[in-house]
Amino acid sequence: MSYSQPGPYGQPQPPQSPPQGNPYGQQPGYGYPPQQPYGQAQPYPQPGMPYPPPMPPQRGGKGKAIGIGVAALVLVGAIAGGGYVLLKNRDTVGDDGKRYQLTTPETVVGDYKKGAAEGKEGFDTEELADVRRMGVANPQSVGAGYKSGAGVSTKGLKFNGVWGEVKNPEQVVDRMFISLANAAKKDDDASVTSKVEGSPQKVAPAGLDNAVMKCQYVTYTGSKTVTMPLCIWADHSTVGTVFVVDAARSGLGVKIPFDEAGGLVAKLRTDVRVEVKK
Repeated sequence: MSYSQPGPYGQPQPPQSPPQGNPYGQQPGYGYPPQQPYGQAQPYPQPGMPYPPPMPPQRGGKGKAIGIGVAALVLVGAIAGGGYVLLKNRDTVGDDGKRYQLTTPETVVGDYKKGAAEGKEGFDTEELADVRRMGVANPQSVGAGYKSGAGVSTKGLKFNGVWGEVKNPEQVVDRMFISLANAAKKDDDASVTSKVEGSPQKVAPAGLDNAVMKCQYVTYTGSKTVTMPLCIWADHSTVGTVFVVDAARSGLGVKIPFDEAGGLVAKLRTDVRVEVKK
């Protein structure tokens, strides 16, 4: 059984045209309106190595795009797809009985600083409706881009998330990755292509209490090819999607290992979650 989501998720947005290619945020889905790259439209510190291009918007078909958005270094990738399988996995994620909301503090993971909002952050009303269908009740949205270092040492985290009531955290994570794979298959932009590699891998970094996290590589190919891990966590209150970027390694074509990416995302989760007092 699958959800049938009528119509494309709005009309596709025209791509932006910063130097070295498109910014990371053409979004007819979770955070998909055109966005400028992180801060000024800067390419990667590596000569000729731009920030990853956007996942192309959907242009028809049955699927409504649902995105996790991506804007250069401000990465919010697109999670989109026409219908996703209703997985029947049992809830095996612990619950401490507390409830949490998500925030976007100025600093996370030690020295990652929040950038100025560039266009849309988080999910809009239609996208939140898709999140509900994935299994999150009463979702509220947050999002921010963070970076650390400068020049060839620049690193980035693009965080988008929702908080509400999550009955089956792992099921929500799996549905999001299935939607991502569907989006890549429907990619019909000749100038920029996107694909997912392999299948999502479960990671269990230190500090990931009462939650599940999986990571998968996403590759964007335009004038350059960039591969980065997307990690998604879910617990019984929050769901977070994070793209992890390392400019130096991207310039060399070196992938960030999942255990390293997951460790960063677990620390970010600790920093952005705040307990809701009863």
